[in-house]
Amino acid sequence: MKNSIQRSEVSVQSATGGRRSTDTVMCRGFCRLRFPHFDLRNCFGFRDSRFGLVRRSSLFSVGGFTLIELLVVIAIIAILAGLLFPAIKGAMLKAKISQAKTDCNSIANAIRQYQTEYGKWPIPDSDEGVSGDTAYSEATTTKQYEIINVLRAIASGINANNALNPRRIVFLEPSSRKGAIDSSGYYVDPWSTTASIRVYTIKCDNDFNNIVNMNSGDRTNITITVKSKGPDGVAGTLATNDGDDILNFK
Repeated sequence: MKNSIQRSEVSVQSATGGRRSTDTVMCRGFCRLRFPHFDLRNCFGFRDSRFGLVRRSSLFSVGGFTLIELLVVIAIIAILAGLLFPAIKGAMLKAKISQAKTDCNSIANAIRQYQTEYGKWPIPDSDEGVSGDTAYSEATTTKQYEIINVLRAIASGINANNALNPRRIVFLEPSSRKGAIDSSGYYVDPWSTTASIRVYTIKCDNDFNNIVNMNSGDRTNITITVKSKGPDGVAGTLATNDGDDILNFK
């Protein structure tokens, strides 16, 4: 009985050298075609064991993760995140402390430059010679941003018409970090938010006795103090030795 599968053979002339080169291919069991340098078995997911190849059940084979494998991967990611989070948080805290320290030093240096230029502090004349030294923050009569405006040569508040900085010298360039100067003009520390403003507190030796009075105790041989309340947002005291406060001289 003759095989019902009709076989036909097609020979195609090779484009190189006029030689005939053929490959035999089983195409769906219907016909045997011969093509030069081209194997149709590679186009279909059909491989014949007679050619040392393996049959595949479908044209495309798609692999995937099992539920167990996915759960294992998720667990590993969670563990790694738990290990990395404290390290990242600690690095961010150190960066903020370093930035606050830099800001404090920048403000103190700007005040010293102002004093060298004008022979006085960048404060209202009424505060000169006052015993006990006046603090300048968000809670004082003369606000901290007014002192900052004098140092930045901004003509407003106590520096209206450039009264305290007539030469319009810019002594202070605030940090380039986002939000260093808030919408009211305060120079705020890295922990400040719109809900909780955290400004640098400035004190100068108003009475020129070489002592700056502070909540945490008098500071001798220091004429300028610039302070951030630090990460906890609480001003240090004499008992806590400033707590985690950040100061220009510490």
